[in-house]
Amino acid sequence: LRPPFPEAPIEWLAQKKQLLAALDAASATTASDPVRYALQRIYIRGHTGVVVGTDSKQLLLTTLGALGFDEDLLVARCGAFGCFDRLERRHRTA
Repeated sequence: LRPPFPEAPIEWLAQKKQLLAALDAASATTASDPVRYALQRIYIRGHTGVVVGTDSKQLLLTTLGALGFDEDLLVARCGAFGCFDRLERRHRTA
């Protein structure tokens, strides 16, 4: 059985614009093949703002400063993190 889906937070925090770029770069750095669970994930350290991605051969580490939460997270790699930046650039040139 799966654990219940977490409840929505009481308060949402705006994040730094650089966070999406860091998540996009980390996604590109993580392993796409199922080698090891953690190598297909992005590590986010909330209280320091460190974003890490690796495929065991290369490492991307970005420090953004505190993100407003204290937890450490493993987030699935996702190509959608870069979509917002691409859309924004497209609208600026249009």
